[in-house]
Amino acid sequence: MYCTACGTQIQPSTRFCSNCGAPVGDAAIPPPLPATAPLATIVPATPQPVAAPQQQKIDRDDIVYAGFMRRFAALFLDQLILSITLIILALLVGIPLGVFSGSADQARGMAQGICGLLWLIAAPLYYAGMESSQHQATLGKRALGIKVTDDAGQRLNFGHALGRWVAAALSHLTLDIGFLMAAFTERKRALHDIIASTLVVDRWAWTEHPERQQRSTSGCLVAIVVAMCVVPVIAIFAAIAIPAYQDTDLGMTIRHPTKTFPMRSERGRATPSINLIVFKLLRLKHAPSRSSTSSALGQR
Repeated sequence: MYCTACGTQIQPSTRFCSNCGAPVGDAAIPPPLPATAPLATIVPATPQPVAAPQQQKIDRDDIVYAGFMRRFAALFLDQLILSITLIILALLVGIPLGVFSGSADQARGMAQGICGLLWLIAAPLYYAGMESSQHQATLGKRALGIKVTDDAGQRLNFGHALGRWVAAALSHLTLDIGFLMAAFTERKRALHDIIASTLVVDRWAWTEHPERQQRSTSGCLVAIVVAMCVVPVIAIFAAIAIPAYQDTDLGMTIRHPTKTFPMRSERGRATPSINLIVFKLLRLKHAPSRSSTSSALGQR
């Protein structure tokens, strides 16, 4: 056996070389390293994909169609809004031009002509512009909570909405039976809806919240229907009461304050009333003063 360091021959049982002192045999084998914990492998974190917001599914089967009364009430409001606006515009245009300075018949004819011309301009712009807007409804329809869509529930463009307004003329030409068709057709469509391929539905139809659709009669609808019934009654009473009032003593006095009218009597004797008091007050108001009378006599 020889030393691996210097080559000197040594005994097998010797652990160190006698010449160089280097360890030999088992002493030359280094002791094993102490066991250590393995190093943790650092794995870069992979970014987690961001979950896309889930879009609520639109239920295309849960659709509440606007009935005849809701549509009729909306039409009533739209006609009222347009009529008041056009009358004001007709007055603003006609008065400066002096178109109402003639006789009553001429003034009435000119007013009707101006209103008709303004209607032909304003009505299509109003209906087509409103129904193709973001709200898809006129002011009357918005008040009743309904809107206009195509057959697929999509918003109309201006040309489609204008065509629907033109088609509504056919509903008028059928003595308004075309409008009445909305009361008994399958999807509550009027004649012009069938021609233009449109629908009138609740404003929450074809949205993410179909449960908000109005399925019962709203308070606004009830109020408008009551107003539609009350206004004609008031007009009838006014048409009867105003001529009767003009034939009374007070009415004759107010219309002709400088004239003398015999007061009506009851049971053959004069009956003092408020009419007589008002009559005397009006006579005193329009009678010439004493100073002006005496000055007139002095000039004579």
